[in-house]
Amino acid sequence: MGRSRESVYECMLGMEDDPLNFMGGFHYAGALLAAGNAQAGEAYLAQLSELHLGLYQPYYLLALSQAVRGLHKEALTAAEKAYSMAPWSTTTKGLFGGLLRCAGETNRADELYGELLPGDQYGAAMGLSLFHVSCSDIEHAAEWAHKAVEQRDTRMILLIALVRAFRPDILRSNVRWSAIAHTLGIPPALPLDYAHANVPAVNTR
Repeated sequence: MGRSRESVYECMLGMEDDPLNFMGGFHYAGALLAAGNAQAGEAYLAQLSELHLGLYQPYYLLALSQAVRGLHKEALTAAEKAYSMAPWSTTTKGLFGGLLRCAGETNRADELYGELLPGDQYGAAMGLSLFHVSCSDIEHAAEWAHKAVEQRDTRMILLIALVRAFRPDILRSNVRWSAIAHTLGIPPALPLDYAHANVPAVNTR
């Protein structure tokens, strides 16, 4: 995810022989989003959700992309769907809980938040970071993100890549977030032409 455009093309090559492969498609959508191409990435997630009806990940990643971009109302709809399909997931729980708090549903949000505490279980710190990300509470999100990195939660790579793509001001101005990106080996900014790159979509229909 540190080299987002290269990741897009690598995913495309990997799907040439199996365009309906879910994990390949999911990584492709993530790479598109990490490269700053929200329209293409989210359109591909919509295709994945139609092809793989029983899987929560497309809804989760859609909600995460929208939450990072500040589209909280839209993100809440996708996050609720993801959580309904995978309530055991720390990431769906944290993301959904934070968006509930943002929407003013504090009682339910606090209940989900409490289920993730004290954050020592693997994946809980990531969920708690997502909770604060979706509330736009960047400082507390960074505290838990740091702990998630300490837990070697590899999902932090995608979160940092999305923050870099859609909220580059955070990595530029926040010492904690820039330090996390450095630890993960992710450059603090995308090349200027990434978000407008003409990246062809993979046709799964």
